[in-house]
Amino acid sequence: MGARGLVVRELKTAGLYYMASEDARPFLDSIDAPYLRRLRERSAWAVNEFGGMRDDAIRMRLGDTFGRWAEEFEPVAEDGSHG
Repeated sequence: MGARGLVVRELKTAGLYYMASEDARPFLDSIDAPYLRRLRERSAWAVNEFGGMRDDAIRMRLGDTFGRWAEEFEPVAEDGSHG
């Protein structure tokens, strides 16, 4: 998508930020597929959930979530046994 000019990359002091370019909307509007509808729903959820948060608050929230997920996984040995 970046090669087609649909994604804009900005370098900021906090890191790289990726955004849809102005050309992305007409491209996405031209696609009618269940996948795209679900993608739009998830994008709207992400904006509603995280849009008003500062970067550090998002990092903390994601860190908390991923930390809980990591605790739920069992390590698997090279031979395939659970350990």
